[in-house]
Amino acid sequence: MHAVVVCSYDRPLRCSHTAAAQCSTARHLVRHYQVGNYAGRDAVRGGYKTGIFGKWHLGHTAGRYPTNQGFDEWYGIANLSDQAFWADSDNFQADESVQLPRIMTALRDQKPQQKEVFDRAKRSTIDREITDHAIVFI
Repeated sequence: MHAVVVCSYDRPLRCSHTAAAQCSTARHLVRHYQVGNYAGRDAVRGGYKTGIFGKWHLGHTAGRYPTNQGFDEWYGIANLSDQAFWADSDNFQADESVQLPRIMTALRDQKPQQKEVFDRAKRSTIDREITDHAIVFI
């Protein structure tokens, strides 16, 4: 296990077995993620059950969620955690065209379900919830 401050360096290794130092992040995103070379698929082929818990941030449209990319289970957020501040920001202007970020959950090849709004209060508890989901999964 390792930890880095910037997720864009960590994501290539975790999702496609390629260290970020071996490629530029932009070039890597196109070459690996677009063609679906995800570690989840490789692990399933090897007989493992796969789960990802936390921020995905590799696509938030139909067919691009982790459970469409080889992972059996997902609980977390689809994009950036700073979106938690939108709902209670003085600058936020809600209308029907703007959807607040939500906690998401899904099983392999199922449409992700939107759960509670990912707001400032939820951001303060999400790390514990993600950890709890991962522990249950293990």
